[in-house]
Amino acid sequence: MSLDVAPEAAPDMREYLMSRRPKPSAAGPAPKQVVMKEGTCGGSGSTEDDEEVDEGIAAEAACGACAEALGTSAVDPTDKLELEDQELEALRKRRIAQLRQEVELKAKGHGQLTEISEPEFLKEVTSSPHVLVHFYHREFEKCKVMDKHLRELAFSMMAVKFLKLDAEKARFFVGKLAIRTLPTVVFFRDGVAFGRVVGFEGLGSEDHGGEDFSPEALGTRIREGFSSSVPLE
Repeated sequence: MSLDVAPEAAPDMREYLMSRRPKPSAAGPAPKQVVMKEGTCGGSGSTEDDEEVDEGIAAEAACGACAEALGTSAVDPTDKLELEDQELEALRKRRIAQLRQEVELKAKGHGQLTEISEPEFLKEVTSSPHVLVHFYHREFEKCKVMDKHLRELAFSMMAVKFLKLDAEKARFFVGKLAIRTLPTVVFFRDGVAFGRVVGFEGLGSEDHGGEDFSPEALGTRIREGFSSSVPLE
């Protein structure tokens, strides 16, 4: 048995079928299409999002290549801060050690020109590894000039102990050390006399009319006397 569809009924059936199709939503963008590409590993595909990721990786790789070509590398800011902290800590420890040493030296009389008496002489010249003693006469003008410059240098040459002794009141040691001219500055290392500055000899006093000299010249003589291995400053 067969059904014959009347010709006039066909258009109504097509309209019915068309009305049953889902209509696209008016809200929201159309779904992203998947674009298949030939992959490098057996024909695997990728989406447009994958393309953006690949482009980001490629850009990062290019930046790394540029840095390598320029001989530079990316430094983690955290690592840099840690390095700076370590340097500051090392500097702080060195400064603390230096200050501690200065305190110990000042307790022994370093950093100033100290007057002593003859009974104190042996104790004082053996109390520190590096000591100098200015033998002076209180009425001699050149002794006053020497005093002035020694007082200035004592503060900056902390490693050397600066002393002064009235020659008139220390006749035993004046004779023992064969001191004939005043002022005379005698250098002692571990309690043993090994050098001296007699008067203004070698200090360039001729540039000052023979009555003065520069403290730098005296500082140089002291450094040379105790050798450059001694940290005088």
